[in-house]
Amino acid sequence: MTKKSFYYVFLIAYIIIAFSGCQLVMDYHLDECDNNILDSSDTKNHAVSKHDITNTDGLYAQASYDSDDYIVCSNKQFRGDGYIDSNGLFQYARYYLQAADDKDISPMSETGEMTVAGWFKTEKSIGTILVKANTAFNSKEYRVFIEGEDLKFAIWDLYGSEHVITIETSVADGKWHHFAVTLELNNSWFSDSEIELFGYLDGEEVKEKEFEYKGYPSDTSGDFYMGAMYRESGLSEYFDGNLDEIGMTDYVASESDIEDAYDDQSDNESDDRDEDTCTPCTVDVVGPLAEYRMDECAWDGSANEVIDSSVNGFHATSLNALNTDTSGQIQRSGLFDGIDDYIEGSDIYTALKTTSSLSFWIKTTQSGDNTSWRAPGIAGIAKAGGGDDIFWGWIDASGHIGMTKGNTNTIKSTTPINDDAWHHIVLSWNSVSGE
Repeated sequence: MTKKSFYYVFLIAYIIIAFSGCQLVMDYHLDECDNNILDSSDTKNHAVSKHDITNTDGLYAQASYDSDDYIVCSNKQFRGDGYIDSNGLFQYARYYLQAADDKDISPMSETGEMTVAGWFKTEKSIGTILVKANTAFNSKEYRVFIEGEDLKFAIWDLYGSEHVITIETSVADGKWHHFAVTLELNNSWFSDSEIELFGYLDGEEVKEKEFEYKGYPSDTSGDFYMGAMYRESGLSEYFDGNLDEIGMTDYVASESDIEDAYDDQSDNESDDRDEDTCTPCTVDVVGPLAEYRMDECAWDGSANEVIDSSVNGFHATSLNALNTDTSGQIQRSGLFDGIDDYIEGSDIYTALKTTSSLSFWIKTTQSGDNTSWRAPGIAGIAKAGGGDDIFWGWIDASGHIGMTKGNTNTIKSTTPINDDAWHHIVLSWNSVSGE
């Protein structure tokens, strides 16, 4: 090849690189009801829900939808290292999402620019939101994570050195937050270069930083992870909370673009979806979310002995010698002593605090209490000092049955139900209208 033709090829290559940007290269809505996570960008680098081999609950990051507290449609819920289940046993969770390497999601090596953004909600002081990494020292690229309750961003250089920037402090407050980080690499043809970084939280610029940078890693073969950090020793620093709308561009998004994205998604909308087009995963279930018939011949406190007959299998456990009885309205029934008998299960927690209905048969002579949180009841969610409690089917001092949401919103039956006769009760609550 002559020197002239060499320069010609070089010029063509430079033009291709210079004009290959301005694309959305990653777009995970995290709306899926199953374990296949779709990338809606042109990259189509789909991901899969996984868990570590030490996982003990057999589950994966769950589809989550709370009509009072969501971004765009459903999101994915992660549970960190693990949790205490309804039987008091610790279950290792360690869920994560994984997508294969693709050159498009290493935009700093292609265009020298990138923007990464998304939503998170957590109360924990540590956890990885996303990372692209492999095991080699020079194959880690970028990471967004929580550390010490602060939101941080990390980028590695050609020599495996990690540059960590705190974007904002005290973000682990249990509320949804939108993050965005933009990066621009100057003098990208040389090993000694400089990066200009802007960090945003909830649509506002909160960080601007320039720092010296020794070139982007030469090995960009690492996979992309959401919900866990990938180190030489394996996965760690699992996220505990919710993630939604994770995206990336191969250019620096403007401040107005980031603000617009935050405003739209805060209003539960995106370019192709809004609250009218979303179908929460729980809606897809045929039949009730849970159905406890209480027809078992006996209970002895064994785990998952109170059978859920729905397709979800949200089995529960009887406590304190609670047992079944032959005098049910339909076959058998649970016979509660009014002192300390109860059934424990955590799987329907999310449904009970959002728009839902609860139906049941009840036969009792018990009189309760005119204060809902002290009264006997069918089900409920209470938090000390909280104003968002909900009590389903509590019995007052005169034997009326009621429902209370918060501290003041209460409805009761017009007649008592403690007359030792069977009564069928249906309670409903619309979390949008409050009715």
